[in-house]
Amino acid sequence: MRYESVIQKIGQVLYHASGILFIALSSCMSLQIALRYLANTSLPWMEDLNRFLMVWLGFIGAAACSHRGKHIKFGLDLIGKISSAASKYVFMAILFPFTLFLGLLFVVGIKVCAQNMNVYSSALPIPFGILMIIIPLMSALMFIFHARELVVLWRQRRDS
Repeated sequence: MRYESVIQKIGQVLYHASGILFIALSSCMSLQIALRYLANTSLPWMEDLNRFLMVWLGFIGAAACSHRGKHIKFGLDLIGKISSAASKYVFMAILFPFTLFLGLLFVVGIKVCAQNMNVYSSALPIPFGILMIIIPLMSALMFIFHARELVVLWRQRRDS
């Protein structure tokens, strides 16, 4: 299987996983609200589950958006007024430090996960290190996606 097809499959999995997580989070929050207002009770573990689903949704959704090139971009009026070759340089200058940040987030995320393997949430019997593994995993994927985008921009710059 070629590199690009693997990247495309990963992107599809991320896209669908973010949708599933969104549905799960919405369902859990709706159940929590219904239990609080209709039955005057709540499930103690639901708060932690909602928090972890939100973190996972945020990172998986960010990776899915990075794969599709739909991540947050700054629409500078300046870019519209300069040539397309110069705008590639500007975009590369913005993308490069962000890619380095993702590499740093991966390294720090691994350390934080390792440090939190003996720390448990108040209601769920799962170590925080396992729950936070999404941070270095998605940081690594976003690093790959952005590095790939930088390479494509660099090749376009060189060819034109």
